[in-house]
Amino acid sequence: MSLAEAAIHNLSTIDLIGFNDSFDSAFMKVAEIAGLPPPPAGRKMNVTASFISSTEKKTEATRSLDEEMRELARPLVEADLIVYEHFRRLSNLP
Repeated sequence: MSLAEAAIHNLSTIDLIGFNDSFDSAFMKVAEIAGLPPPPAGRKMNVTASFISSTEKKTEATRSLDEEMRELARPLVEADLIVYEHFRRLSNLP
């Protein structure tokens, strides 16, 4: 069994999996299931961009990875991407 397959198998035993994109709603669901009051919304910020003063450089810091960067990173994060895509499809995230 590959590392990605093992991760998918293990994560499939968990009742609720959240993504950074849906962290607030997932955390609210956990609190609801546990009978706790709803937590406050998390703070959203791009740490890299917050250290940059130029608007042009902020835009550059927050832009999506281009295909060249994705190809350079792919061998290092391939198993992560397989797991992420598997659960992203199940959750109907765009």
